[in-house]
Amino acid sequence: GRLYYNAIVWDDTRTAAVADTIMRENSSSEKQADKDALRSKTGLPIASYFAGTKVRWLIDNIPQLQQDLTSLSERTHVRFGTIDTWLVYMLTGYERSIAEMETNERLAHEAGVFKTDVSNASRWLFMNLETMDWDESLVEAVCSGSPCWGNKVDGATLPVATALPKIVPSSDRTIGTIHGLACLKDVVLGSILGDQQAALFGQSCFQPGEAKCTYGTGLFLMMNTGEKPTTSTRGLLTTVAYQLTNQSG
Repeated sequence: GRLYYNAIVWDDTRTAAVADTIMRENSSSEKQADKDALRSKTGLPIASYFAGTKVRWLIDNIPQLQQDLTSLSERTHVRFGTIDTWLVYMLTGYERSIAEMETNERLAHEAGVFKTDVSNASRWLFMNLETMDWDESLVEAVCSGSPCWGNKVDGATLPVATALPKIVPSSDRTIGTIHGLACLKDVVLGSILGDQQAALFGQSCFQPGEAKCTYGTGLFLMMNTGEKPTTSTRGLLTTVAYQLTNQSG
């Protein structure tokens, strides 16, 4: 498909100002920004780290994206995703010939599945921890302050059903089959898992109270707290570690 912009990574500080703006927009006080305004649903503070702020920055700053999101014929073709979603889409899709792409640029990589898992989705600011699904009220809270949001088509600027990937369990053999890489052709893609959550799973922290601490770009301590969200009173994040097939949480 057509790329709107380069990937914006998690530690890109261009979205710091966006996060501050979202805090003010969702604060009950005009004088004080509320970083915890969305925490009850997401388990997260409003911070530049999370993917929802990247979506807001793109909507605020990319004219072609703004134009497409306000077009009835184009808006259902818009897609947002984290790196796992892009990899799954590319691996499960089919390459097209140059002649076909010249006719229709959306055919550059057609038929890839558009999915993410709960561990990655839980770090967007868009996923409700109780329903384990995208929450339109959260999308509204993060994006509605954008200057182009008022140009609504069918009641929303960002069509959640088509613009965001389908959320699936972290281990699920129905994710898709690889077609886009010859050496792995027809291999079933059976898992998606966020990096820190993958480290927790890889260290066999399957029981509540078990934790891991890993060192990379930063120091990341993560603990398994069980199947129900546990809200921290000390500013820690509440996020989804993983979900196996047929597991409720």
